[in-house]
Amino acid sequence: LRNRFLRTPSVTVCQLDPEAPADFEPWKGQFETVLCANLLETVEDPQAVLASMAGCLKPGGSLLVLTPQGKNLYGSLDQGMGTKRRFDVADLAALLGKIGFRIEQTHELNKIGAAGWWFSSRVLHRSRISRPGLKLWDKSVWLLRRIDAILPWHGLSLVVVARYTGK
Repeated sequence: LRNRFLRTPSVTVCQLDPEAPADFEPWKGQFETVLCANLLETVEDPQAVLASMAGCLKPGGSLLVLTPQGKNLYGSLDQGMGTKRRFDVADLAALLGKIGFRIEQTHELNKIGAAGWWFSSRVLHRSRISRPGLKLWDKSVWLLRRIDAILPWHGLSLVVVARYTGK
């Protein structure tokens, strides 16, 4: 990232440990929006990480969270990828509410993928996704996403947009 944004004065690249609250101190109250993509499922204390992110927001700031959804989908694929947990809207709402966030929007992504994830992880007990499987998925997304909206189950991923209202 440092090389990519070397000559971009509006971008600052820094390294921080999401589980070390002190690493967030230089950024207190600096941002209007924080993006948290595929992180909460890998840390020991998601609430503490969210609290650190909240501290970086200006009053009324927004948090966008992308996280795996569906506790019933948790299995060998998650373990192989270092995922410690999956969330649902109620879980995330409870965590965010304790810190002072109010959920404004939720979106589910990849309903069609949930079936394959469950089968690969809970029936076949795979710990990773094969290259041919990924290539096949990439080639068929254009078709599969057309039927995604009509499927009756939850998506593989959850996106939440929340506003920080303070405690």
